[in-house]
Amino acid sequence: MNGKHALPEGQSRPPKMIGLTEAQTVFRNLAGEMRAFANAEILANWFVKKRGYDADEIASSLIGYSNEVSTYGENRNYYHDRVEKLLRIRSDKK
Repeated sequence: MNGKHALPEGQSRPPKMIGLTEAQTVFRNLAGEMRAFANAEILANWFVKKRGYDADEIASSLIGYSNEVSTYGENRNYYHDRVEKLLRIRSDKK
């Protein structure tokens, strides 16, 4: 095994774990882009803050959700609800 989450050679992840790993990567990439926007695009970030969006807080919540997406319970629900609230979206599933 090589790495914290590596599997023994010849063993593959079940399809559900592959999907969760991909979801974690997508959420983390989006969080990185949001954090970069918050830190680099000062004028644009000021404008979206005036519209009620906080790119830095959204980034933090996306990172938190990416860390909890493969679990069940309070933390996952907290970050899911937080991301929805900050982005002003609703999803059908948790």
